[in-house]
Amino acid sequence: MNVLRGAMRFQAIAYAIYGLSFFFIPDFVIGTVFDWDTSSYWARGLGAVFIAVAWLEWSITAKLEERRDLVWPFVLIPALLLVGVVWEKVADTYNGSDAYFSMVVVVTLFFTILIGSSASYAQRETSADT
Repeated sequence: MNVLRGAMRFQAIAYAIYGLSFFFIPDFVIGTVFDWDTSSYWARGLGAVFIAVAWLEWSITAKLEERRDLVWPFVLIPALLLVGVVWEKVADTYNGSDAYFSMVVVVTLFFTILIGSSASYAQRETSADT
C-alpha cells in the first residue's frame, strides 16, 4: 500500500506543477511549448483543473485504505491525456514540437504504468493478506 500511496503522491505533485505552470505562466506554456493560439484564460482554467485533480488525488491517498476503488480513475487520467495527444498527432492537428510530443508520450506512459502497476501490486498484496 505504501508503494501505491507514494506513486499517487508523486503523480499529484506532477499534476500540481503542471497546473501551476498553466496557471501562472500561461502565455509561455501555451505559446512556446504547445504553439497554440488561444487565450490565457483558457490556459488558467486548465491549470486550475490540474491543480484540483492534484489536490483530489493527494486527499484520496489519505483515505486509501478504505477507498481503493478511487485509484483507477487516476490511472485513466494520464492514459486519456496520452490518447488525446496521440489523436491530435494522427489527425495532423498537433502544432507543438516533436520533442514536446515525445516528452508527453513518455511522461503519460510513465504515470499510467506507475500508478497502474502500483494499484495492481497493492490489490495483490491485499488479496494475499485475506
